[in-house]
Amino acid sequence: MKALLVSTLVVALLAGASHAQEQSRASMATDPTATQWSLQGAVQWNDYEGGEIAPGVNRPKGQKFFGQFRLVAPIPKESSPLPFTLLPRLTVRYGKNQQGSWGFAQTEIFALGIVNDWGTGRWGLGPIVTIPAERGHGSTDWGFGLAGALVQRALDDQLFYGVLLRQIWEDPTVSAGTTFSGDIEGDEFVVENSGAGPLSIQPILQWTFPGGWYLSNGEMGVSYDWDSQEWYMDLPVRFGKVIVQPKRSWNIYIEYKTAVIYKDWLGSAIDNSVRLNVSLSIPIFQ
Repeated sequence: MKALLVSTLVVALLAGASHAQEQSRASMATDPTATQWSLQGAVQWNDYEGGEIAPGVNRPKGQKFFGQFRLVAPIPKESSPLPFTLLPRLTVRYGKNQQGSWGFAQTEIFALGIVNDWGTGRWGLGPIVTIPAERGHGSTDWGFGLAGALVQRALDDQLFYGVLLRQIWEDPTVSAGTTFSGDIEGDEFVVENSGAGPLSIQPILQWTFPGGWYLSNGEMGVSYDWDSQEWYMDLPVRFGKVIVQPKRSWNIYIEYKTAVIYKDWLGSAIDNSVRLNVSLSIPIFQ
């Protein structure tokens, strides 16, 4: 995994030495680091893996269904006192849990600062805050952390790849020793809790075909739990189409995912998941 991250960084830096290339509108519509307004609406259906993760303790399950709204409101460096472009992002989820009740999951506020843009790619870093979920719909703790992104385009914007990283910390005194209390079927399952959430690694790989169609690995999740020292990985497949209009673009896709590494993971694991998405993006025209 370290070798993959280092290789991605080296390739991106080498590509940065090349001449600047204006990003196509179709590429911007699927690029989370592009300077543009974005409104996303998505719905997702989830089935989860069962089975024991400890004697008498069954694997926890997450939301069966949720709707997601995401807003990105860019602040270009040309119109602010900041020396870099800032991309504030708000993500809100409302869904149905395994017990059939509806409520809000954690709300996420993330502000990505684009530190460097070399024409065919860019990288950025910024703070992230998670607002507690309603009870029964996820963590009820506040979370604070950092997230970063490194992306690169190649082959006249047909190929898009990179990596997103995220690390959240929560108050360990709130749930220390009983991280899964009330969420797992069976006896209370006690684990050490340092307050450090799992390290989230999201590799990005996308190929765009003529006509705006594209195939990608979607919101692939690779996580490492610092306390249990276990890995989790799911494998999505996303098929979508970008429709470019004079002043806006639409991104419509369907995504399927399933967990492929989860045997000793202490949290929930996706068995089958399907997402439908429609996003509207409006670039900041110079």
